[in-house]
This record gives sequence, structure tokens and C-alpha cells, in this order.
Amino acid sequence: MDYSLLHAPLLAFYSKPFYRAVARHWRGSGVLYPLLLLAVCAIPVSVAIQVRVFRPLAARLSPLVAQVPPITIAGGEVSVEADQPYFIRDARTARPIAILDTTGTITSLQGTDALLLLTRTRLLVRQGADDVVAHDASVLPFRRVDRDLASGWLWWLKGPLALLLYPVFLLLSYLYFLAQGIVCTGVGLLLVRKRRWQFNYHTMMRLSSTATTPAVVLATLALLAGMSAPLPAWLLLCFAITLGYLCYAVRAATELRGSDLGASPDMPSFTPS
Repeated sequence: MDYSLLHAPLLAFYSKPFYRAVARHWRGSGVLYPLLLLAVCAIPVSVAIQVRVFRPLAARLSPLVAQVPPITIAGGEVSVEADQPYFIRDARTARPIAILDTTGTITSLQGTDALLLLTRTRLLVRQGADDVVAHDASVLPFRRVDRDLASGWLWWLKGPLALLLYPVFLLLSYLYFLAQGIVCTGVGLLLVRKRRWQFNYHTMMRLSSTATTPAVVLATLALLAGMSAPLPAWLLLCFAITLGYLCYAVRAATELRGSDLGASPDMPSFTPS
């Protein structure tokens, strides 16, 4: 049976004939296959991030953005076009989220639940119950902000940001799986060092590329299900799954009899030793 890339997302989980076909009939090193697989899998992940993270965040920030007055920074000093102290409050709880005061009436976050305090020369940010970090106003990344500009930032959260993150996520994922494939190829060649006459680098890289399929698909399903873990844990788990399936693929390929395959430019031989 002839197998194509469309068979890989399912058959790579269990089919020995599929891996045999990859070793025998497919050509090249297969480095583009993970890119195609990731390009498809990244679409539902990007949609999930938009729906679960960016859209709720935009909905929560929208009432706060509506309260932002015109703020200007010139010569390292802040001016606010509103009566001060000015409070930006949570629409549901009326709890102050940010305080704007360039008059010196309020100079610290002590005694308030607010997360931010913007004074004439500093921005104070609460990072913990007793941890407040101060930034000089001159280093803030804007010189003027108002409701319209803040609404423009919010607009990016409602859709375009996810579209922009898609190629970034795809590129970084591909670079990781490409590097992982190179490492797995080296490990695979070491595992078959007594049968190196059966495997060359292109063949092993091809098997490594297709062996990434279960890891990519399972990681995609886990992310869609809302599972979370530290990034190193995800990377280590993907590597372990890929390496396990590469061993399975090599075992499947070496089960062939000499009469089943002839030599080819990409597969020197499968004649038993």
C-alpha cells in the first residue's frame, strides 16, 4: 500500500507498515513534514488562545480602558488631564486598579489594593503583597496615552494579535522539532550502529520526522483540553515520545526480509546480516 502525508497523523501512532513505507518509498530527509504538521496543529491552538485568553482579557480590560484620561509624559514628568487623585476602578467590584496622582497627595501603594500608582515622576507597580517596584516615568514606553489609543491596543487583543502570534508560534515550534529531529537522528544512528549498512542519515532523519507526529498531535490535544505545564516539561515529554516512536519505527523497518526491499539511493539495503 502507498502511504502519503495524509496518512501520517493517524498511522504514525501504531502502524509498522507505515514506517516501513517511510523508510522504503519516501525520499529526502523529511524536514518539511513537521512544518506542515505544525502549521495545521497551530491553527486550533491559536483559536483556543484567542477564545480562552485574549478575548476574556479584552472583555475585562475594556471597562478599565474606558476610564483612561489623557496622560502625557514630557521631560520625564507626567501630567494627567483629570481631577486628581484619579482612580481607575474594577467595574464589578469598584476596587481601585490604578491611581493617577501627580499632585503628591498619594505617594505610595500602602493602604490601598491598587496595582498601579502613577505619580509625577514614577510608576509604582505592585508585584506581591509586600513587593512594589518603581519605574522612572522617563523610561515608560509611551509619551502620550488616552482612551482612544488604549482602545487601539485593546483592539489588537480582540483578534489581530492571535493572527500575528501564529507565525511566531509556528516558527519557534518548528525550530524546536527540527533540532529535536536532528538529535533523535543521531541517537537513532547510534542505536543501529551494528546495522549502519541498512540506514543512512536521510533515512533516519525521515523516520525521526514522522516519529514526531504522536508528540505533536498529543501536545495539541492536551493544549486544546486546557492542560498546562512548565515549558521544559512539555519539551522533555515531546522528546521522550518522539524518541520512543523512533525506536518503534526502526524496529518496524528492520523486521523486513531481504526479499522485501531492494537497494535504493536513499536506502542502501535491507538485506539481513
